[in-house]
Amino acid sequence: MNRINWEKCDTLKYQRLLDEKFNSLDIASGTLDEQFQNVADIFKTSAEEASEEVKKRRWYTTGFQWYTTGFHWNTSDIFYGVKPWPMNLRSLCHDSKQAYNIFKQDGGNKCETNILWVNCKLAKKKLRQAQRQLDANNRYKLYYEIMDSYTSNQKLFYKLINIQRTGQVKKLTKLVIDGINLESSEEIRDGWASYFEKLSTLSTSSSFCDHQHQIVKRNIQNILTLQNSGNKGMQYATLDEVTAAISKMKNGKSPDELNLMSEHLKCGGQIVPIILKALFDRVLQERDVPEIFQKELDELNFFHKSQLKILQNLPERTADAAIYILSGQMPIEAFLHRQILVNFGNIVRNNDIEKEICIRQLVMKDNTSHSWFIYVNDILSLYEFESIFDILNSIPNRESWKNYVKKRIETFWRQKITNMAEGKSTLRFLHPMSMNCETVHNVWANTGLDSISIMKANVKARLLTGVYTLQSNRSRFNKYEVSAICPLCMDEIEDTEHFLLQCASTDTVRNQFIPKLRTLLYDFNHEIGNLVFSNNSMLLRVILDVSSPQVPILIQTFSFMEKIEAITRGMVYALHHKRCSILDLVGS
Repeated sequence: MNRINWEKCDTLKYQRLLDEKFNSLDIASGTLDEQFQNVADIFKTSAEEASEEVKKRRWYTTGFQWYTTGFHWNTSDIFYGVKPWPMNLRSLCHDSKQAYNIFKQDGGNKCETNILWVNCKLAKKKLRQAQRQLDANNRYKLYYEIMDSYTSNQKLFYKLINIQRTGQVKKLTKLVIDGINLESSEEIRDGWASYFEKLSTLSTSSSFCDHQHQIVKRNIQNILTLQNSGNKGMQYATLDEVTAAISKMKNGKSPDELNLMSEHLKCGGQIVPIILKALFDRVLQERDVPEIFQKELDELNFFHKSQLKILQNLPERTADAAIYILSGQMPIEAFLHRQILVNFGNIVRNNDIEKEICIRQLVMKDNTSHSWFIYVNDILSLYEFESIFDILNSIPNRESWKNYVKKRIETFWRQKITNMAEGKSTLRFLHPMSMNCETVHNVWANTGLDSISIMKANVKARLLTGVYTLQSNRSRFNKYEVSAICPLCMDEIEDTEHFLLQCASTDTVRNQFIPKLRTLLYDFNHEIGNLVFSNNSMLLRVILDVSSPQVPILIQTFSFMEKIEAITRGMVYALHHKRCSILDLVGS
């Protein structure tokens, strides 16, 4: 397919053609893959019909002749699809051809004593030297262009991509492996073979990461189907959202797998977002992913994380570990793996034929196979289940297997989320061990459906996740122009502890809540009251996350945590409102 020159495309004609063809297309019929392909074909054919001829066969000449009838091209000197040679190279080429023709006319005796044969070889040698010199000059010119270019030189970037795609890269002339120089084509071939064989062999070194090996080993293929619940509560994309997404696409990018460019969508008019919305609605309704999109399944994880952040009213920069801990949700990958393993148990539990198929696939197929059972085996290895053959020999009953799978996957992801949270300075107040899968964090659990309580809890959630912007956060990114000193009291650095416990400018607000919290804790247990209020670090943790394992377990009953949460939630929001009022940020 020729690449469309959109500057020469009649966009009005293109839009008219799209309107005609899409109006006759029934999006609801056929399979998703068929409809995506139909839509792509309509985009491509319409663009071609609305464009002038994009690529014309280029030709260059090395000379011409003047006849009595007028100007005439010497067609023997025409070269199609190649760049013109410099004049010295043309001259050498002409001399080489002339020497060869004279040599052939004399009989073509290839003898070192034949001066014509010597002249023929000499002329050819000069031509080859000039050709190599030209290639070397072009190569060095490209190298210098790369070294002297600036980062955002997109024209050079796509030039390099073109060189790679069109096969203009020269053959490798030297390869060094383990300090050994390999120069002949056979040595280079064998060197690459041994290198990749070594690279693909599982290392026995103790420093080798087996977990990373399992991740690389997995090739997630096409059996990822969202199951359970129907379409209740499904949120579909709006036309405005689809239109906005199209407008943000960049021009001049390479075509995708369907040979479509962003201009196919941006120049198509009002019919385009309508058609795309209908397709995406079908994807959500049928809970199926077309094969052409299965290379983009990472977008599903990204969408899931984005939705969790939106639901909790947290900004995009919030750490992934934080949204999982607060929501009690695991990544979408964990849900999919659990469903696959549960289905695997259902398939092979009481079906001898399916069990035989599974065993045959495991024995006959390698890890690069697209077999579903191979994929199941990879998932079992990832979560460190026993051997799949052991499972086939004694599969537990449905409920036992379901609970076993759930427990193993939750344990794996809790540990992984804990590892994700470790070392993140923004999450120093949010303890990962306070996460309970499928149970929301205490900061949300006690809000109920009251919108005011939810709004107050959001401020605490932002402090817990480190995305509440204080002066110390601002100065971290611009320490020479922005001071970390509290803009309210102008005494100390404004960090979380200063904001919640120490700022003198908000003492009047703080004093409405701290006595209530003190009375509640001392009435419950005098020793715990002393422990909390004698240590600012402990008091800070009680205020922000009373469910943390670092807080005394005696006060972590649901009813008591609910009382503490009601006080601290009101305090945090009141301090936030007071700070915004002083800084004139209310409503911003």
